[in-house]
Amino acid sequence: MKRNIICALLALALMGSIVDIVLAAPLKDGFDGLALTLQSSQPSYVLGELVKLKIKVANKTGQAVSLSGAPDVWTGAVKVFIASGEGPFKEYFGPGWGLRCVMAAPQVEISPGGSIETAAAVLYNHRMETRQLSEMYVREINRKRLGTDYAFVRPGVYRLKAVLQKEDRTLESEALEIEIREPQGADRSIWEVLREDPELGFFVQTGSPKSSPETPRSQQLKATLERLVGSFPEGRQVEGILASLAEYHALLESLRASQMQGVEPFDEE
Repeated sequence: MKRNIICALLALALMGSIVDIVLAAPLKDGFDGLALTLQSSQPSYVLGELVKLKIKVANKTGQAVSLSGAPDVWTGAVKVFIASGEGPFKEYFGPGWGLRCVMAAPQVEISPGGSIETAAAVLYNHRMETRQLSEMYVREINRKRLGTDYAFVRPGVYRLKAVLQKEDRTLESEALEIEIREPQGADRSIWEVLREDPELGFFVQTGSPKSSPETPRSQQLKATLERLVGSFPEGRQVEGILASLAEYHALLESLRASQMQGVEPFDEE
């Protein structure tokens, strides 16, 4: 338990720092024999819709390649950068990204010609609070990180890039281009509600509210999402909302079952 708390504190401290990542030019032979690719489940989305990504690390050599941990967004080994049009890439922070404890994490081996695939979704963005910072520091943060509560707040063409960190070097994917469209009809009605309360976006992306699942605020968020589904069942954002509500109800059932058995569900040795 103490080790998990230490890991979480360290991860949160790292999240609050400015991460300098050099977006290196693509290497013809890959990086140490690795190739990194980023794919999207579809070429276009509407505002407020979950953007689903697949990240693949492939071993192009004839020998096994060992990584110090899982190459995914949860450990922070893989980061995602977003650029609007031809603008600069800025780092995106999804809920829980980089918070998985990697202390004493086992080595991950990719066999010759093999690969590892992980999934990630993009919607809510952990925006760094800057009110107490100097103007110079705020400019530096805004240059490197997305400064909005949602990854996409305007329609347009965006470029996404994944970056894998391995020791003191980086490997980047080719840029993935997607279109974010202006929502119409039911899609617009859903987006207007999500935009006004970014915690709804957090809920949709994680299947859980920021606060304890049984608080009045959490119940309010759940009720709002259920109302959106009931009022606009044809909306493109509804698939993600329904999935998040199902996860939330499963979490509540698990918590209640643990409480009935007198077990602390999140107390780990």
